[in-house]
Amino acid sequence: MAVPIQYNIRNLFVRKVSTSMTVAGIALVVSTFVSLMALVTGLQRTLVEAGDPRNVILMRKGGISEAASALTMEQYTIVRHAQELAPDGDHDTLASPELAQQVLLQRKDGKKANVLIRGVRPVGFRVHDRVRVAAGRPLAARSGQILVGKAVSERYKGLALGDTLRFGRRDWPVVGVFEEGGSAHESEIWADADDLMGDLKRTYFNSMTARLRDPSLAASLSSRLDADPRLNLDAKTETEYYADQAEGARWMRVLGLGIALVMAIGAVFAAMNTMYAAIGSRTKEIGTLRALGFSRGAILASFMLESVLLALPGGILGCILAWPLNGLRSGTINMASFSEVMFEFTITPRICLEVVGFAVLMGVVGGFLPARRAATLPILTALREL
Repeated sequence: MAVPIQYNIRNLFVRKVSTSMTVAGIALVVSTFVSLMALVTGLQRTLVEAGDPRNVILMRKGGISEAASALTMEQYTIVRHAQELAPDGDHDTLASPELAQQVLLQRKDGKKANVLIRGVRPVGFRVHDRVRVAAGRPLAARSGQILVGKAVSERYKGLALGDTLRFGRRDWPVVGVFEEGGSAHESEIWADADDLMGDLKRTYFNSMTARLRDPSLAASLSSRLDADPRLNLDAKTETEYYADQAEGARWMRVLGLGIALVMAIGAVFAAMNTMYAAIGSRTKEIGTLRALGFSRGAILASFMLESVLLALPGGILGCILAWPLNGLRSGTINMASFSEVMFEFTITPRICLEVVGFAVLMGVVGGFLPARRAATLPILTALREL
């Protein structure tokens, strides 16, 4: 025979102060956990969205990012005609040689951060065919103009449509703002590759992004690069490349779990103290329940349930407290390129379910020992309290 659940609910409301403090402690743990997971999820989504499984990025062997790579004109000329690459008309392929340069800019909040400037040729817009000019006009070849990603346009000074940005040895008019579904490319500024190369006095590119005839040909292209002694290049699909860029986000997830675990230990002890106090004040009730025929198992289950009922509202409240972060745009430094990447905090139903489950687990762990003590109280000892 089970103890009625109304009994546990009534007792939670009787101890309003201790119940409220325990719920608040669990809510604080959960809201912190949700915030950290929302940050990691948003950053991973931003980086993953930048990857197209049809495209490969070619960089110098051992290069961890485009900015830390170099690709010579000779290498570009050789690779651009590889049979694995998709055609671009009758005499060329969809191969986009690109430059990557950082520039220190001032944000609208007064702080400064590095922004990645990507130099592309017209073919780059056919390779990155998800890029869409949302305002202004497309980038013309050798025009000395720039396009800015939507994210940097909103976050930095002097990057609105019609503004002029000064970097390098010239002024660059902003002629358009582009979007790409919230991807990391929206955290970049795009210029004509030949304009940028001339301004930087470069004789080489940083990388090449190319469209494959078929995504399954990535391994064949890698083998071709390895077999040619003139080439010292690695080929990664864009999805693999940006997954590697998201490695920092995975470490942030581990850090978030560690912080949440430390805070959870405190919340578990709070729940445990609350339940021990409840048992201490209800010894006679426990004795009466045992005298009425409720088994030790029923008493154990009842107090475990009460601890879970204590933790569950804390989990739900923690999600509610963190919810205003959902969709909030922020930025963090991509440790591979050392430039700022803008992202949106993303709270998903899965995150909420996981953290509510985490709260319930805290209730189970915190309630087990007190519930066990209640279940093992001898009937005569408990009845002496009457």
